[in-house]
Amino acid sequence: MNETFAVNDTVFIKSSEDEDPDPDAPIKGWVARVLEVRAGDEQHVYLRIYWLYRPEDLPGGRRDYHGRNELIASNDMQIIDAMTVNAKANVRHWVELEDKSEVFPGDQLFWRQTYNLRPKGRESPLSVSVARQCYLSYYLEGTNPIMLSFLLFTVSTRNLATLTAS
Repeated sequence: MNETFAVNDTVFIKSSEDEDPDPDAPIKGWVARVLEVRAGDEQHVYLRIYWLYRPEDLPGGRRDYHGRNELIASNDMQIIDAMTVNAKANVRHWVELEDKSEVFPGDQLFWRQTYNLRPKGRESPLSVSVARQCYLSYYLEGTNPIMLSFLLFTVSTRNLATLTAS
């Protein structure tokens, strides 16, 4: 089966079980977004991609607020052989808006945070959404979403703030 993909598609990248740093993670394998496609000929096609990490693959690991199917977009770019693409991945960007956040089905892959591999100074590598009140939604293995309401104090992408339950 030949599957086509293009710029801005999100794809699963082939990996073997011994290459997967956490084979027990809810999301199996590697996920990337295609930024550019280049080819010398039909047999030599390369993709410039950026990686979408599973929370458990980053320093600090999976946290309580990470959804089961949550990925974290990064600025980690790489050029890979197009033959390493396994399939297209349906990954949606979740934009947290005070109380207008969209609720995704339980099996939907999504991202809402970014991870900067090269933070400047004391900047946190993990972004945090800026809002006075945000609703963090996550799924517990096939159950309905649980909405948690948190009050954010002094949140910025440079300084991870303390979250206090309201």
